[in-house]
Amino acid sequence: KASSKYEDIDSVKKRVAHMHAQNVLPNLVTYNILLDACARKADDIGAESCLREMTNNSVLCDEVTYNTLINLCAGSSNGAEAARWLEEMSANHVQPTEASYIPILNAFAKTGDFKMAEHWAQKMLRSRLEMGLCSYNVLMDACAKGGDLSRAEQWYALLTEQRLQVDEICCNTLIHACARTGHSSRAELWFGKMSELQLT
Repeated sequence: KASSKYEDIDSVKKRVAHMHAQNVLPNLVTYNILLDACARKADDIGAESCLREMTNNSVLCDEVTYNTLINLCAGSSNGAEAARWLEEMSANHVQPTEASYIPILNAFAKTGDFKMAEHWAQKMLRSRLEMGLCSYNVLMDACAKGGDLSRAEQWYALLTEQRLQVDEICCNTLIHACARTGHSSRAELWFGKMSELQLT
């Protein structure tokens, strides 16, 4: 069957309804497709209904289920609710990955709440997950939006310590942080770094 990437939510719901009519219980894959369709439409009510049905049918959530729920909440900048799903994921012995954390970091970054973004980044590191370039870029963006250039530059330093490949987004994020905090000389430094790294 095609994934929900190619199906609208109504067609997925009809398929599930047809299964019920045939007395066939949907399996985890089908529920994940339905959840994904709900997430793409930002349909919180539909997602909650799907979860209730999964619970009633004793279908356990997997990594895909939880990551979909995390993305759904993070998409509306509800970092706290996204984080709640990650905690439930861990409590139910489903191992989060970096992909589980990034939407949470992003949700807090959108509102400039870099302290909460850093809190969850530290949790990720304590769980012995490696942070990739995307996570570092999101953290620097959170600090930039929160007006803390020093913290953004500290995350950049950690990024380079991990020998990750610096990209244009890294430098542009730091230039943005400089602009927000009125550090024009630092902005020039980071623009020079972009030239040095041949990113311009």
